Amino acid sequence: MAGWAQTLLRRYALAFGAAVLAAACVGFQHERQRSPWVRHTRFDLPAYDAYVYLAMAERPSFFTVAPWGYRVLTAWVVRALPVRSPVRAFRYVTLGALVGAGVLLALFLQRVGHGPWAALLAVAGFGLSPPVAHAASHVFLTEPMTLLVFTAFLWAVEAGAGPGVLGLLMAVGVLSKEVMLALVPLVFLDRHPRLGARRAAGQAILVAMPGLVVTALLRLWWAPRAGGSLPPLDFGAVRAGLDLVLGSWREWLGPIFLAGLTPLALAGALRRETRGFLRRYGYLAGVGLALPLLAGLYVGEARPAVFFADDVPRLLIYLLPVWLALGLWALHPVLPWREPPPPPRPHPLSEKVAAVATVCLLVSLPLGLDRYRRVDLRGSSDGPLVLALARESYRTAVRLDRGDTVCFDPTRQKYTWGRSDPGELGRMRWFLRDGWGDLAHYGVQDIRMRQPRASLLLPAFGSHSLDAVVTLEASQELRLAVFVNGRPVGEARAAPEAPESVIEIPGHALFRGDNLLELLASDGRLPLIRLRRLTYRRA
Repeated sequence: MAGWAQTLLRRYALAFGAAVLAAACVGFQHERQRSPWVRHTRFDLPAYDAYVYLAMAERPSFFTVAPWGYRVLTAWVVRALPVRSPVRAFRYVTLGALVGAGVLLALFLQRVGHGPWAALLAVAGFGLSPPVAHAASHVFLTEPMTLLVFTAFLWAVEAGAGPGVLGLLMAVGVLSKEVMLALVPLVFLDRHPRLGARRAAGQAILVAMPGLVVTALLRLWWAPRAGGSLPPLDFGAVRAGLDLVLGSWREWLGPIFLAGLTPLALAGALRRETRGFLRRYGYLAGVGLALPLLAGLYVGEARPAVFFADDVPRLLIYLLPVWLALGLWALHPVLPWREPPPPPRPHPLSEKVAAVATVCLLVSLPLGLDRYRRVDLRGSSDGPLVLALARESYRTAVRLDRGDTVCFDPTRQKYTWGRSDPGELGRMRWFLRDGWGDLAHYGVQDIRMRQPRASLLLPAFGSHSLDAVVTLEASQELRLAVFVNGRPVGEARAAPEAPESVIEIPGHALFRGDNLLELLASDGRLPLIRLRRLTYRRA
């Protein structure tokens, strides 16, 4: 073997060994839990989050559902892959990110003082852990990509990276999940003994700024109305949530043990040689343990009513780097695989390149986001509805913008979840909103008004005036007031002969997004009213 090859192999032996070991373990986890009788497609997916993230990956620039829509990094990577099937692309991204996280974990453990064999043992424990097993079997989630950046940040801190590199990782990580912001105190705790409180705080602020700018762009500029409809949690809600967590202790206590890793890590934390590590990373252990309990309460409502115990093993994945490091220290009396960490090697050029890349990312981010305002779908937990609405509303807006006529006929718009062909998802009555009855989008019978006020979705890019042609049949003649986004725009007539009513909608009444067209029986009467046809066209 050539000398340069031997040098390269020695330098990167740990990374290469960790990659092979992580790939074997992650591949084993994925194959072990994959059912040969279940095949997921872009129309038929395993869970609600999978539908949401697939809808995002098909058009990442268009906001879908909060808070999932803010986590766009995985969707962008899936979209960028030259793979025809998005389901296969999600599998590649998820498994690849887990393998990459395993490699970075080994490099991080080497930096905190564990030898190569100890690091490889931890990589095997990582790949076979319950959180990784969950991630490898549910390939549509954002945790693997977030963990990849999360672990890269830990390694960069131990390697002595400056604010430029760390700020870039923070900005990229926040695009994947907000949990990255929990790493900002680590910068202060790591730099404080060497730089003093003032300079360490300054560096922590510099690292946090790109992440805060990305958060502001996503939540305040891209989709400012996405979180505005929920009231803030009051004290009663917080107390109810705590009671819910404590009452569900049997559901989350078992997963928190992480198949024995948690007791091992706690034993390692009692050793004297871990004190320096705990001064920097001890708070992350608390964050990692609390995160699944707090996130499990989030159901899109002001007062939590359900605790999602399945979220516990999934979110414990961020605890693994700290827990594995402590677990190795617990094993040192038996397996003394340790060695002094390599000296930090920060490079001034990498700092400058990273700073330029961060600025380019922050400047170009708004260019990759379309402020198409999505209707609020939180609380529905209806994956097929999210996917059908995200696809069909965009297609409708495109067709109207180029001058096509879009017609919805109840005789053709029929789809029932579990009975209809998943490939015919576009036939769902996704355009029906409130006032048409429960689960009206899954209806196959006549479309009937169930309340005096009923709303229809009107997707538009807001650049043209539109006509809405509404055909209503009623047991007796009556007039219904028509509103668009709360503005009166005309009247619709309902009668036994099912007349057509043309409502002219001026362009200034429409915004770029999913507008609401409302029908109101103003006198309070609600005879039998059926929607026979709905047509949108350019005025």
